[in-house]
Amino acid sequence: MDALAGLTDELRGALVGAPESERALLELRLSWPALGEREALIAARLRVFLVTWEPFGWMRDRGWAWATATGDGDSYEVVLYLLLHDAVRRARRRASTLAEVIGELAESVLAVGGRQEELLVSGAYPQLAFAGEAAGLLSEVGSAPRLPAPEIELAAAGWEPIGLGAIQDLAQERYGPVDLDRSQVRLEPATELVPDCPACARGRFGFPAELDEQRTTMCTEHAEQAQRIITERLERAPASNREGWDAIVGGSSMLSAPTFGLPLWLLRELESAADRDRSTLDSEAQLRADAELALELAARLAGQPEAFAELMIEDALSEDWLLALPFALARGGLVDDAVKVGDALSELDQDNAAMFANDVAVILAEAGRGEQALVRVEQNLRRFPDDLWTQIHAGDVHLALSDRAAAEQAFRAALAKVRSRGDASGVADASERLVRLLGEQPGREDEAAEAEQEMQRASRAASGGSRLAVKIGRNDPCPCGSGRKYKRCCGAR
Repeated sequence: MDALAGLTDELRGALVGAPESERALLELRLSWPALGEREALIAARLRVFLVTWEPFGWMRDRGWAWATATGDGDSYEVVLYLLLHDAVRRARRRASTLAEVIGELAESVLAVGGRQEELLVSGAYPQLAFAGEAAGLLSEVGSAPRLPAPEIELAAAGWEPIGLGAIQDLAQERYGPVDLDRSQVRLEPATELVPDCPACARGRFGFPAELDEQRTTMCTEHAEQAQRIITERLERAPASNREGWDAIVGGSSMLSAPTFGLPLWLLRELESAADRDRSTLDSEAQLRADAELALELAARLAGQPEAFAELMIEDALSEDWLLALPFALARGGLVDDAVKVGDALSELDQDNAAMFANDVAVILAEAGRGEQALVRVEQNLRRFPDDLWTQIHAGDVHLALSDRAAAEQAFRAALAKVRSRGDASGVADASERLVRLLGEQPGREDEAAEAEQEMQRASRAASGGSRLAVKIGRNDPCPCGSGRKYKRCCGAR
């Protein structure tokens, strides 16, 4: 079913062209053919916003839709915010429409708001709702619908940047009201009119940004007035609700954070997946969702490894989760997904390309797909000829396929490479694999002991920051066991 069915062409166009990588909102106007008196009163005060981002998405229990009230008396409003991507996805999963999803939320706002109208008029509702002493405007979502899906149209020209007003509303819904007066400011007349002073011209100024910006062009008397108002209002806000004020300041500071050209919903879900508690095993559904996220990331940044590198440098996403993902998928029985993700990340993450490619080979071998695994080993050796772990993991693949001879040859080849470089840490790593392999074979205890001694020497050298002396002559037999001279084998690489 088309999630956008029933919407006007103008609104469909705005949704299809949504600036997903920008922090933006779109105001909607809702109408129903017939409403009760109380519901009609709330509907007349209802403002609905689709948003591409909200400032507290890092919270685990944040949800995807929020409602609160602002103002009092004849100026009170009820506001409903919902994340565009989540709302559309919800409609598709339920085989319904976006209008029905929005209508379900709005119907709860109308019903609850209608019963709480006196509190809305008095301005007391937000604090009472935050304290749990009044029903939340979305508390009846999920009840049997009584109203048809609303007619929806654009209330403004199009998408606009999210600003302080939206952040204050969302902070209020989460932390309770903050006494931040954002009403327009008109300054008192100055003793003497000054040409070109915008305040002397009896202008009104938006608070806080416009007033602060225009203050620098005002006459001295008006500039002082403006500063007093700014100071007073900004001091009153944290005094009224420190936690809420800190949330507003923090949310506002995030408005200019980089998006790396990615949809904000994707960044949010990637961050959530990376930060998830992994003390228990993930379900198959969760693993599949993680795979979809990783593949979406790779598709969005295809051919842009520098953009991915910037994402990592800015620490916008934990790399540990991505590094562990292919094997996590494989352990969950999702081998095909593991291969797809490993391949995609190998192309995307230039710093860890070899690691992902090697992981895929090992995963295939451990899944019993020997031919595919061996093909990957050959590809990886050609693609990353100087990478130690590519050679070591080639041995791991052979071991997983029960070919000890080939595994030993791969480990000895890896050992020869790092010996030739005087790489103590590499010798320790390669020797460790060889010790384990030889130790499992009766009659080769002396070889295993010799390899272990070399491993320990290399480990001590590595911990001390030393390099190992290279003692292999160019005409000596290559220690990898190929039978060729060192200069014709590993020494030539």
